[in-house]
Amino acid sequence: MFKIGEYVIYGTKGVCRVKDIAILDFKEISEDGIFYVLEPVNIKNNQIYVPVNQDKVVLRKILSKKEALSIIDSVPDLEQVEIPDEKNREVKYKEVMETGDCKNLFRMIKTMNARQQKRMAEGRKITIVDDRYLKAAKENLYGEFSIIFHKDKSEMEKLITDRIEETKDSHYQ
Repeated sequence: MFKIGEYVIYGTKGVCRVKDIAILDFKEISEDGIFYVLEPVNIKNNQIYVPVNQDKVVLRKILSKKEALSIIDSVPDLEQVEIPDEKNREVKYKEVMETGDCKNLFRMIKTMNARQQKRMAEGRKITIVDDRYLKAAKENLYGEFSIIFHKDKSEMEKLITDRIEETKDSHYQ
């Protein structure tokens, strides 16, 4: 069970702070009526009520600094997300987002960056779907990492990119 004040990742909503643990009369949703009251960090004046005993949507503690650094260091070796059927690209992106898994989000960002570079080389723009999910993946990933490293979200992309470059350099020496 999470504690009040703790930061968690909740599905596609990203980083949330546990504001309260309350008993609510929503028996059709939760038999025991115990709910987390979550406040999304990136959405002001919003609360989400999540049954404590639910298992349908990812609800996990944020990573430790050590875990986060390990994931960042693994990025150069991560495979891109396989999307065998173009028609299911958005479905695949949505599945990855719903996992709330940082490695999967990095894989998706890597996939979309490669796709964007290819499209630009062909004189085409990034698709609306790619753009929307790229922004969402970065928002969730950098949101979590900004809490972990006590930095602004705006700083995280550069810090992560620099760390990945350092890791790449050390892999090839």
